[in-house]
Amino acid sequence: MSESESVNETMSEAANSCVEYARQSFGITLDYSDASIEKVESMLSRIYLTIPRGFWSKITKKAPPPPEKLEQISLMFGGYIAEVIKRQFGGTWKMESALYPGQTLLTFQAGAGGDMWPHLKVGMRLENGPVDSVWSYYRFLRGKFENKT
Repeated sequence: MSESESVNETMSEAANSCVEYARQSFGITLDYSDASIEKVESMLSRIYLTIPRGFWSKITKKAPPPPEKLEQISLMFGGYIAEVIKRQFGGTWKMESALYPGQTLLTFQAGAGGDMWPHLKVGMRLENGPVDSVWSYYRFLRGKFENKT
């Protein structure tokens, strides 16, 4: 199996894990539709609100989740967002980007849309809150793809 096939398989499994996580943890069914990205945004909002920050974390004496847990969530949900795009417009995962030559960087290359990093956007959503909405991000990307077809 090539590196590209391996990365694609891993991220497809991450998307499937996201579907299972949504069902088990939130009672939400994800169906790889546009509307399901709104459900993803809702779940990320709920996760974001559970993460202790700043003064609140000092009062409750709760630490934020370890970075590995947030990375796992980012990969699952980012993999799911990419899979929705892939099913509609095509695309593939790879471990490099022309924008960052010489660096190993997990990148989703959408059919007509170029390189993107939905897993990093999910991480930003968990870090910054609604200002980094994945629903807004997805609508922007969808418009970009539709204009290229």
